[in-house]
Amino acid sequence: MRLGGEALPLEELQRLLSEVPATVTVAVLDACHSGALVRGRSKGLKSAPAFDVSFLQQVGPRGRVFIASAGAHEVAQESDSLRGSFFTHHLISGLRGAADVDADGRVSLTGAYGHVYHRTLAGSHASTAAVQHPELSSQLSGEGDLFLTTFSRAHARLELPPRVGDSVVLVDERTLQVMAEVEPRGEVPVRVALPAGRYRVQVRRGLQVLYGKVYLSWGDEQRLNPEALEVRTLALHQRKGALLEASNWRLQVALGAGRSSTQLGGWGPQVGVMFARESLGGLGLSFLGGLSLGGTRGSTSAQSFEHVELGLWSGLGLAGTMGRVWMGAQAGAGVLGLAQRATSPDAARRRELGLPTRRARAGFAALSAEVPVSARMGLFARLGGHAALMREDAKLRMQLAPQLMLGCTWGL
Repeated sequence: MRLGGEALPLEELQRLLSEVPATVTVAVLDACHSGALVRGRSKGLKSAPAFDVSFLQQVGPRGRVFIASAGAHEVAQESDSLRGSFFTHHLISGLRGAADVDADGRVSLTGAYGHVYHRTLAGSHASTAAVQHPELSSQLSGEGDLFLTTFSRAHARLELPPRVGDSVVLVDERTLQVMAEVEPRGEVPVRVALPAGRYRVQVRRGLQVLYGKVYLSWGDEQRLNPEALEVRTLALHQRKGALLEASNWRLQVALGAGRSSTQLGGWGPQVGVMFARESLGGLGLSFLGGLSLGGTRGSTSAQSFEHVELGLWSGLGLAGTMGRVWMGAQAGAGVLGLAQRATSPDAARRRELGLPTRRARAGFAALSAEVPVSARMGLFARLGGHAALMREDAKLRMQLAPQLMLGCTWGL
C-alpha cells in the first residue's frame, strides 16, 4: 500500500494494528488490492489442543476485525458523482443508519458489512470498470454483537418515513458532499444520524424526484415531510442539477456601526444590502457585492459635521466550512459618495455651511462567519473596513474606516 510517495507493506500494517492496546480493533482499508490483508487464512475445521470449560461470563466481543474495500486482485473504484469511492460512500451511509436493519438505533458489524458489500457490488457492476467485492476478516471472541454506531450520540437525526420513495440522498448544502444514501423500508421508518447543518434532500420515486432542503440544529430530531418537497420529473431535475450544483445567490441584510471615511472621524450606524455567492463545495472562491449606507458625526473647535456615506462595493475571496460555521474572507474595491453638513457652534453667528458632495475611491477587506438557523436562512457577522482615498484641503488623503455588521442571510 502506498502512502504518498512511500510504500507500506501489508504485513507491517497488520503488525502495527496488532499492537494497538484496545479490546476491539476495527480496521477499514479502502485501497486497490486491499483484500490481500484478509487473505491467507484457511476456512473449515482443524484439530486443536484440549481446553477447560469456564462458566465465567465474558461480556462483549474482543479481538480484531479487518474490512477491505476490494479483493486481493481487484481495484477500488471511485465515482465522480459521489466525489469519492463506492465503498466509503456506502459504508458511511450504512453507519449513519442505512444498515440499521432492525430499526433499534444501532448498526452492528454484520449489518454494516452486509450493506456495504451489496451496495458496493451493485455500484461497481454498473460502472465500466471491474466488479468490486469487499471482504471481511473477523477474529472476535466473546458474547453479543459488535455495534459500530449508536444514533443516540449523534449531533442530529433525520427520520425518513416508511415508503417515502425508492431511495433518498442527503447532501451537505455548503460542501456538496454526499452524506448518506438510504433505501427506505416498507413498514418502519429509517433514522439517519447527521452532523448539525443544512442539507439538500433528493427522493427518487419512480420517474419523479422530490427535492428540497432541511436544517438540523444541534440535538435536533426531525421527520422528513414529503409534502414540503418540490415534485419534479426526473428530466427536469437533471436539467436543473440541483443536488450537486453550487449554492445559489444569497441575499444579506445587516445593521452595524462604522467609522467615518473623513479625517474628522466619528462613529455612526451602518446598514448594508449585499449579495454573496460561493464556488462549488468546500473551500473555494466567493463573491461579495452590494450597497452600504451610513451616517456619522464629527466636530472641531469651530464646527460640527454630519456625514452621510453611500458605498457601492464588489470583491472576491475565499470561503469554506469550519464545523457548523461558514467562514469567508474577501477583499475588493468600491466607490463612496459623501454628503456633508457643517454647523457653527457659535450661538452668536450660528449658521449652516453647505459643503460640496465628495466622491472617493476605496478598497475594502472583511472577515465573515455564518451560522444556519433554517433550511434557507442564516445569521452572519462581518468584521472589516475600508481605506478611502479622497481629496481634502487640496490634499489627497487616505483614511481607514473599520466596520462591524450583524445580519441575516437568505438563499435565493
